[in-house]
Amino acid sequence: MMISARGSFSFTPKWKEELVCETPWAKFTVEMTMGRLHVYFPNEEKWKSSVPEHLHDKWAAIFAELEPWCQKHDTLFSTDSSAWIEFANE
Repeated sequence: MMISARGSFSFTPKWKEELVCETPWAKFTVEMTMGRLHVYFPNEEKWKSSVPEHLHDKWAAIFAELEPWCQKHDTLFSTDSSAWIEFANE
């Protein structure tokens, strides 16, 4: 089930403990553990070292959408230097 956030952002949990994030700039997946739901999002330094250059300045905008989405859906939210991010092959 897709759950939309404000604007053109959407966050969709997947069965493999993943959260698919669709933004105006890119589609990517981050870790979302099950049991007690918890999203792990790369901190800003990790983000800049893991994403294409054109996304370096988008961390704050995505954070500003994802954090309230997690709160609304009773999901813990952490930024972490070891959090992973994966981009779909398109």
